[in-house]
Amino acid sequence: MKLLASIIALAAANAFGSEWTIRWEAAKGESICKIAYEPRSLDSILSSLPAGHFEANADIQNGHKPARSSKEILGTFKGRKIIAAELEVPHSYYSRYFMIIAEVEEGKFMPIYIHQYSPGGHGHGKPVFKATKSNFTVTVSSDTIGTDPTQDFFRITCDLKSPPKTEQASEP
Repeated sequence: MKLLASIIALAAANAFGSEWTIRWEAAKGESICKIAYEPRSLDSILSSLPAGHFEANADIQNGHKPARSSKEILGTFKGRKIIAAELEVPHSYYSRYFMIIAEVEEGKFMPIYIHQYSPGGHGHGKPVFKATKSNFTVTVSSDTIGTDPTQDFFRITCDLKSPPKTEQASEP
C-alpha cells in the first residue's frame, strides 16, 4: 500500500512539476506567483504561512505565525474537499491570509488562490463554488474598502490534474 501511495505521489509531482503557479492578491508585488508543489496536511497549512510572495516571505523570516485560523468546506470535486480558509497573523501589517485550498491527494492540500490583506483597507466576499464532471470553479472577490471602493472578481478553475487557472470575472 505504501508503494502505491509513493507511486501516486511521484506521478502527481511529475504532473505538476516542482512549482505551481497561482494568483496571489497582495497590496504590493506581483499577482501571479510560483509556489513549491508540496501538498501538506490541512493542519499544516492552517498553522503556517504560505511561502512564495515577498510579503509573505518577509513575515516568515520575521517569525510571524497564524494566531488563529478558520475554514469552511465550499464543496467537493471527485471526492476531494475544496476549502476556504483564513489565517490571522496579528504582528504583520497585512495580517490576513484568505486562501482557497484544494485536496490534491488524499489528506494533502495545496493553495489555489491567496489574498493577503490588511483588514479595514481590503477584504473579500464569500466564495462561490461550482463543479462539473471535468473541473471545478471558485469565484472570489478582492475588495478595496474606503473612499473609492472597488471589487474585482476572479474565477479559479482546476481539475486537480494540472495547476489552477485564474481569470478575471465580471461577477460571481
